[in-house]
Amino acid sequence: MLHETLDLAYLLQIEIEALTTRFDEAKTEEDRSWLKFKLAKIKAELSNVQASRASQQNTGA
Repeated sequence: MLHETLDLAYLLQIEIEALTTRFDEAKTEEDRSWLKFKLAKIKAELSNVQASRASQQNTGA
C-alpha cells in the first residue's frame, strides 16, 4: 500500500508541475481560473496522499 501511495504522490507532483507550466502559458483569464481550480484540487489530493503515507509509516503498514 505504501508503494502505491508513493506512486500516486509522484504522479500528482508531475501533474502539478505540468499544470503550473500551462498556467504560466495561459492566454486568457478563463484558462487561468480553470487551471487554478484544477491545481487546488490536485494539491488537496496530494495532501491527502501525503497524510495517508505518514499514517501508514506510523502504523508500520
